Amino acid sequence: MENHNDMKIKLQSLVGDLDLIEDELSKWINPTNIFSILKLSRNEIRHSNFLSYLFDPKESHSYDDNFLKDFLKLCVTNETEEQSTISYFDVALSDYSDMFIYREKANIDLLLVSEKNKLVVCIENKIDASESAHQLKKYQDYVEMTYKGYDYLFVFLTPNGLEPSKDEWKIVSYSDVLRILERRQTLKRIETKVDILINDYIDMLRRDILMDEELQKICQRIYAEHKDALDLIFENRPDNLSIMSELYFEALTELAKEDKVIFDPSFSGKSLVRFESKELSKVFPKLPENISGGWNNHKPYAFEINNKSEQSSGRIKLAFTGDVDSERREELEEFFRKQGSKNLKTNWRWKSIGNWKIKLVSSKFIQDLTLEEESRENLVKKLKESIEKTLKQIDTNVLEYIDLKDK
Repeated sequence: MENHNDMKIKLQSLVGDLDLIEDELSKWINPTNIFSILKLSRNEIRHSNFLSYLFDPKESHSYDDNFLKDFLKLCVTNETEEQSTISYFDVALSDYSDMFIYREKANIDLLLVSEKNKLVVCIENKIDASESAHQLKKYQDYVEMTYKGYDYLFVFLTPNGLEPSKDEWKIVSYSDVLRILERRQTLKRIETKVDILINDYIDMLRRDILMDEELQKICQRIYAEHKDALDLIFENRPDNLSIMSELYFEALTELAKEDKVIFDPSFSGKSLVRFESKELSKVFPKLPENISGGWNNHKPYAFEINNKSEQSSGRIKLAFTGDVDSERREELEEFFRKQGSKNLKTNWRWKSIGNWKIKLVSSKFIQDLTLEEESRENLVKKLKESIEKTLKQIDTNVLEYIDLKDK
């Protein structure tokens, strides 16, 4: 096993090469790419929307029906006469200017209908999700029942050309889409404003959906040269819940400085972040020195922010510890009974009430943290404001649980 100094030298070597690495990868790292800015690269709905735009002969891309034809030719190229009722020549010689594109009709991602050619193209688009049970059969049955007397093309579109569960569906990959787009762009004589958007889409496909060969080779060489340092960084990278915990800590620290909460980070962890309010600390004062309380801070209660999973993070509960003096314990038990608690065990250790939501925090918000374009300072500011709003709600709701005037 390598010692600390060896790893330090390898990390220094990696840092020394960062400018070179950034230069080599600059072709694929484009901070101004609109799809990256809007974080749309893995979103099936957004891909389907953009493909709908490209397929439509009447749109502003200047392809007319040529992009659509190229796509359809790809779908019929490897078909025999027994397998398909539409041939390569049918596609090449037809006019699809009347093609109408439906989005999410009968839950189908893309449904293309040409009345003039009596053709229906049904496209199921999968980026990260897997095929659902009986999904393709349901779509196929709908098309065949709704469009009787038409020719059909059923297309299964995935990043890497995955095989569908039904043989009638043609396999098409995003590599195919990329080749068609690149060819169509090279054939253009005049570049328009919309070409900036199309070129961004091409770059995004190369980088985020597909791993093009040149990029793959560069990444493999960089990894081979700096394997140990990159492995060490990967093993110690912060996960999103760890980042979320740090943001909670920073937001609560700022709120504590403004005298809006009481917060000591030493009594919190990654999965549960604890703080107190001044009002409730008057109601539930500090315990005697000989009673440590549930958190070893001589406090009988704490607000706890759940950060155990992306789905549950952002929920605040009011937690009480049973590690209090006997008089306080009786008061708490009476309070719980008034709140409708039944069958409270005589040896209870913990009890929680309330379930308030920090509005900013959601599973999507947490998933996007590592991609966040904003500065950490702005993130903390937004989270702090959201926690403040929730605390105001808690101040109102807590009166339902505790009559402060009588305490």
